[in-house]
Amino acid sequence: MGRCTSDMCLHLLGGTQRLLVKNRHQHPTIVVLACSTEVQGCYAICAARILASKNIRIYLYLPPNSNSIQDRFIENELKLFRTTQGILTNNVFGKIYFKKYLTKTKTLFSFIVKDLPQSPVDLILNGLDAANNSDSVLFAKPWYRDIVQYCSRLQASVIGVDPPLDGGAIECKYSLVPLLPLLAMSSKNVGRLYLCDLGFGQKVFQHLQIRYASPFGAKSFVALHDN
Repeated sequence: MGRCTSDMCLHLLGGTQRLLVKNRHQHPTIVVLACSTEVQGCYAICAARILASKNIRIYLYLPPNSNSIQDRFIENELKLFRTTQGILTNNVFGKIYFKKYLTKTKTLFSFIVKDLPQSPVDLILNGLDAANNSDSVLFAKPWYRDIVQYCSRLQASVIGVDPPLDGGAIECKYSLVPLLPLLAMSSKNVGRLYLCDLGFGQKVFQHLQIRYASPFGAKSFVALHDN
């Protein structure tokens, strides 16, 4: 899912042309918002690492959390992200909530005290809103209200990574969903739907009694909208 998300970002940025050495002066900037407790955060951090390895300027935002990171997959993705030149921060509008993140294995992740960029930003990748995180709970947290306000002010295109059915509070222009879309995804906050190829074999669908023919061809994602 992380690889597919990075492929979609590159597609929306205009392909590889902007990443050529001669175009280094116009390399894109992407802000990645990642939840530290849900799988959507893991997808987003993975995509951030892949994009950062292509010399794209990446700002990875993790929300403040008094608890240690318990998910070993998220912990591993954070370790891999730290091998890139990407910036890991939790600083919005000059507000510093904490400086270090303690993982389950007692690994400390220090943050660079640097604001999220105000402009120009090419894309925002939203792996923060998840089905298990209700808007009412999140809106009670100052940092989440700051992030919603930040995204609204920035007016950059937002890609939702496996978003909740209503899309969450951050309005997405595009949403990438794994395997099969959910019928109830009709909110305007979801935006245009794209389907990710997770590489499941035909027998998986046969077991679920689903008639399936792959629409992907050589691509890792396909659009589910008309134009």
